[in-house]
Formats: sequence, structure tokens, C-alpha cells
Amino acid sequence: MSNRMNEAQIKKLAELITGLLQDLGKEKFSDAAFFGVIPAKKLGQAKLAMGVQNDEQVILLYDDTVFGSAKEGILITSWGVRQKSIDSTWNLPWNRLQEFTFGNVKGVLNKQLPLISKDGEEKTLYSTSGSIDLNILKKIIQDGIEICLAGEENAIAKKPAAKPPAQSAAKPGCAQCGAALAADALFCPKCGAKVQAEEAAFCSKCGNKLKADAKFCPKCGTKTGGEEPPANETPAPPAQTRQKAIAASGTERSPVSPEEAKALANLKQFLAEGGDVNKKAENGLTALMAAAANGCGEIVKLLIEAGADVNAEMNDGSTALIFAAHEKHNDVVQLLIKADADTSAQEE
Repeated sequence: MSNRMNEAQIKKLAELITGLLQDLGKEKFSDAAFFGVIPAKKLGQAKLAMGVQNDEQVILLYDDTVFGSAKEGILITSWGVRQKSIDSTWNLPWNRLQEFTFGNVKGVLNKQLPLISKDGEEKTLYSTSGSIDLNILKKIIQDGIEICLAGEENAIAKKPAAKPPAQSAAKPGCAQCGAALAADALFCPKCGAKVQAEEAAFCSKCGNKLKADAKFCPKCGTKTGGEEPPANETPAPPAQTRQKAIAASGTERSPVSPEEAKALANLKQFLAEGGDVNKKAENGLTALMAAAANGCGEIVKLLIEAGADVNAEMNDGSTALIFAAHEKHNDVVQLLIKADADTSAQEE
């Protein structure tokens, strides 16, 4: 199966999407999904953020950002599917997507669609704003896979039998797209995937996956090689114990992730340029609600300081406090209550 659609296959998928949206109605799918005519600025920013190649044609774009920058979201292209969000960033060509089984959609605001390969590899399609029907998106992706498979079967039927090629020295291939790699390559020149230079290491005591340069297991504290840590070095507490402590205190939270730090920097720039902190998406979602739902405490603090309305409501009556409480982000709940969030508000 080819890892790229030809013009006929692109046209076929476009026709299927058109018919599907006509039957169901685009408003049911997503107001943040663009198909056919995609705004040039939005398309350009999405292609740059998600590493789209020059000869790759974007068929459908889903913008999962609050302010419409399209720097995070989902792209369906002639090459395959590209996903970028705070929670996950990955790219899969069509010839690898056929190896995955689609699960059931989970979540209300932060929607998730799990994909699991035959080898147990897991990927997840995310909609942090919840503004898209992932079941419809799943149908579109499955249609794309079938179109590529049908094209491959037709090509095999028409192609005459050929002599097997002469055996040659095997070259290393990219695990993501199958492209040939140089022996010392660190990244794939085609899709940008990182090349695994060595096999993953695991803790001999608890089985936790370790970084290549790890001296101690971050989960149980065992020294790599099976030795216990020296007496003057205290092993890190198990993750489960730490999470219980966080939940009990309602105040402590894990360090800011690189993705949250980047979002925080972008927000500061947005505010410095006079951006509207209370701007709403079509479904009424605000930046504060999205940050609260994802447990981004530092972003919530900055938005509150910038004058964000803590009691703003979505079209269904949901508020930032409702989202934080639903996702059990206790630290964010406390921040919102201190900012006079209405504790009597209820989702419709």
C-alpha cells in the first residue's frame, strides 16, 4: 500500500467527505473544520506547525485552537493524518494507518479517539476544545484507508509479475514512514521522526521504561543495573503516591510542561498585543475554560490577572470551574474559587 494518495484517490475521498457532510450537516461535524476552501493564513500556519511537505496536499483541516491560529489540530492530507495538541503530537502515513484499530471516543470537552496497532503501539486523536465530532472524523479516516487499499489492489491486478530484485545490503528504514535512512541518521529526512539509535532500557525491579542516560529509576529509585540507590540518595516516591498527595492537598501541581510553557509564552504575546482575553469560540469556549479543562494552572493564573471572566458560560452553560472540577484539577479549582468563580453554576 502506498504511503501517499494520487490525484484520483484525493478526489474520491473529497467526494465521500462532501456526501457525508451533506447528509449529516457540517454544523454537526464541526464549525472549526475546513474542507474544500481553507483560509490561506490558517492553512499556512497549520502546515508550518505540523511539518507538511511541499508536495503534500491538505484535504481537511481541523483547528483546535481557541483563537483560530490553527497551530494545533488535525490535518488529513494526501500523505496521511497529522495530529498536534498539548497532549500529543504524531504523524502517520496511510500505509501505516491501516495497521491501527480505532477505539471508542472518550470525554466530553477534552475528547479522545484512541488508535491501537497490531503491535500494541498507541496513538490518540485529541480535541481539547471538544468542538468536533470525532466519530465522523473516524469515518473519514477509515474511508481514506479503504481508498488507498482499493488503489493498491487495482495496481497489483494490472501490474505484470516481475522477477524478484537481486539481494542487496539492507538499509535502515524509518519506523514512521519507511523512508531509507543513513546509518548515522538521528532524524528521518522525510517525516522528521526521531530515529531510535538503541533499544529502550527498562528497570530490572519494577519494569519502568528508562531514559538512555538514567542512573536511577524515577519510579522505584533502583540504580540501573539492579543495584539499590546509595543511602544518602532518596529514591523518588512512586507516581501513584505523589498523585494521592496532590489530590489531598489540592494545591501542589507538577512542573510546567514544555507545551504549557510554550502556550504561556504565546498567551503573553497575545495579551501584549491587546488581544481579547474573553474572546469566545462558536460553542462559547474561552481560553480560560480550555486552560482549566487541561489543568494548566499557570495559564489560568495569567488569564485571571488579565481580567478573564471566571463565570463566562459556554452555549450549554458550562464554566471554567465546571470543567476543572469535572477533570479533577483541584489546584485550578482553588484558583477559580479564590477569583470568585460561581460555585452554584451547573452544566445544562
